[in-house]
Amino acid sequence: MKFSGLVLALLLAAAAGRADAQDVLDQGGFVLRIGSDTLAIERFTRGAGVVRGELAVRMQGVRVAFTLGVQADEAVSRFELTVRRQAAPEDAPPEQRLTIAFQADSAVME
Repeated sequence: MKFSGLVLALLLAAAAGRADAQDVLDQGGFVLRIGSDTLAIERFTRGAGVVRGELAVRMQGVRVAFTLGVQADEAVSRFELTVRRQAAPEDAPPEQRLTIAFQADSAVME
C-alpha cells in the first residue's frame, strides 16, 4: 500500500507552511521506501535558532513532530517531540509529548 498523493502533498505543505519563507535557512525531506512501498515521509526546515520537522509513519499511522532549539554555537538547547495519530487534526492534543532541556553537561526531561 502506498501513501496517497494527497497525504504527501498535505504533509509537505503543512511542514513548509510552519516557517516564514524569509526565516528558512535550509529545508528538505526524505521518503523511506522498500521497493515501491512508502514506509515514512519526513520534512524539515531550519531557521535562525530552530529546526522543525515532521515524520509521518504509515505502518503505525502516526505523525511525529519535533522542534530543536539551536544556540548560536549550533549546540542544541531544547528538544520537543509530539506524537499524534495521522488522522488527528493539527490542533488535537498529542498522544505523547516529550521535552528535554540541555544545560551544560546535563539533559533535563520536563
